[in-house]
Parts: sequence; C-alpha cells; structure tokens
Amino acid sequence: MTISSGKIPKAQPSGCPTLIIDEAYQIWLCYEDTRVEVKMTPLCKALYLLFWQNPQGIILYELHTYESELLEIYKHLSPHHSYWLMQANINRLVNRYNNSIHEKLSRVKQAFLKLLPADQAKYFYIVGKRREVKKIVFCSLSPGTSI
Repeated sequence: MTISSGKIPKAQPSGCPTLIIDEAYQIWLCYEDTRVEVKMTPLCKALYLLFWQNPQGIILYELHTYESELLEIYKHLSPHHSYWLMQANINRLVNRYNNSIHEKLSRVKQAFLKLLPADQAKYFYIVGKRREVKKIVFCSLSPGTSI
C-alpha cells in the first residue's frame, strides 16, 4: 500500500497547524515547537486516509467502488487478524443502507474538534453536502490559495 506521507503539499490556512501522516500512518498536527497526534480508530483512520488519497473527493453513494482500496488501507491499520472480520467492517462502511459511514465521518470530525477550534478544524475533517462530493478541504486547495 502506498499512502503519501509527509506534509500536505497544499496551501496552509493562516494560523493552522501543518498536518503530517508518518510512515506508521499516524496523523499529526504540527505546530512550530510541538506536535499532537490525531487519534482515531483504525476504521476511521482508514476512511480518512482514503479521502486523503482522493483529494478530488468522493460521493458517498459511490463509496462501494472504493471498497478494495479501503480494505487494503484497513489491513495495514486493523488489529484484527481475521480477513473475514476486516471485510465485514468494510462492507458495513460502504453499504449505503447502513449508517456506519455517517458514524465514522462524525468520529473523524470529533477527533479534529478535540484538538482545534471549529474554524480551523473544518479544513482537516471530511466535509460535503448530502449527495454531493465529500472531501478534506485542505487536501483540495491549490497551492497559493488563501483562506
């Protein structure tokens, strides 16, 4: 699996920390003199990393088309050794008739809101209107964009 790690190569909102994903897939908010880990469950982190890899965004009704990519990410993060259990978790997540995706999106949002004020956190969590593309705003900005 290849997840691009390192700093987001995009515009940085003024006053916001830098987001870094390290080789161990830990997500960090880095300030000038310190860094704080953004803690998430493996399934939430897999979802976040999927959106990280797809800065153009994803329509949730089409999430099932990313099932194999999501499973590949999750296999590297999950504490479960059972492929069947991992597959079942991913199936629930991509099933549009199940609320699992909305629960995970909410948990990702809360992970950033615990660490940042709402006006900064909104750039880092997954956002989008119903039935439209959802994405991480910070990942979709063009270099030089001011916020």
